[in-house]
Amino acid sequence: MAMPPYPIMKACFKPLGSSFCLLVMAAAWMWAEEPPRAVTPWGLPADPAASLVATTCGSCHSPYLITHHHRDRSGWEKTLVKMQANGMTPLPESFQEQVLDYLVRHQGPLERQHPVDSPWAQPAFHANPLWP
Repeated sequence: MAMPPYPIMKACFKPLGSSFCLLVMAAAWMWAEEPPRAVTPWGLPADPAASLVATTCGSCHSPYLITHHHRDRSGWEKTLVKMQANGMTPLPESFQEQVLDYLVRHQGPLERQHPVDSPWAQPAFHANPLWP
């Protein structure tokens, strides 16, 4: 059997066998940290529609408020309707779709229970005191 080119794999394959090493590497891959996401100067996830969201929502709200809410599309639609009832200028349909697409793509329902870190996610700003 040919030895793998990486030193850690060489050390692992020789005494333990390939199946155990593959299991260890798969476990390490599963627990690896997520790569950092690109963010705008406002702390929003980078995206072509981020500036539209920043001007639409950021005229009244901080980026913290935007990045720490996670809703499905209908939840974000209800939020936009509520904001318009509170005085937000109604958006043209194409802009509203871009804002909704952005919010669903980046601020959709959480797949895990803790929000993704952003520059605004400092301990003093956590929305839920149970999050570390």
